[in-house]
Amino acid sequence: ITRADYCFVGSNNWDLLEGTIARSRDPAAALNRELNTLTFCTVVVKDTEEEAKRYFEWYVDELGDFETAERLAGNIVKGGAQSLPPEVLAGQARALIAGWGAMPLVGTAEQVADQLARISKLGIAGVTLGWLDYTEGIGRFNAEVMPLLRQAGLRSGPETR
Repeated sequence: ITRADYCFVGSNNWDLLEGTIARSRDPAAALNRELNTLTFCTVVVKDTEEEAKRYFEWYVDELGDFETAERLAGNIVKGGAQSLPPEVLAGQARALIAGWGAMPLVGTAEQVADQLARISKLGIAGVTLGWLDYTEGIGRFNAEVMPLLRQAGLRSGPETR
């Protein structure tokens, strides 16, 4: 029996992510193991939800290279990709462009903090975050989202060295 300390789960769809976590609990329990999961998310924080969605759609739908992303999605799935309905392959391609299939956390600082709280409530132990523009994204995340996560008890205070 193969065992691991953590299970990496990813999805760009809340229902699929929640379903994967739910289906993984029983096998972990059968091994007398706690389910430790990690996931990954792409983050867009803007002043308004509309602005955040517009930015996300701009870099995904307007700038995205769908031809290459569909080819990549097909290579990941291999031979089975030819039998996928075009809309499924297009959805996979869009998820790859948006952030390698990561869960998109898009909205105001409050909305992104709420989405991270939702991930925490699923029992996910950790999250890798990504941004289109890391300099702007990390700065804004640290300034606007982290205080909300601390306030919600999801993160401890600033680390000291």
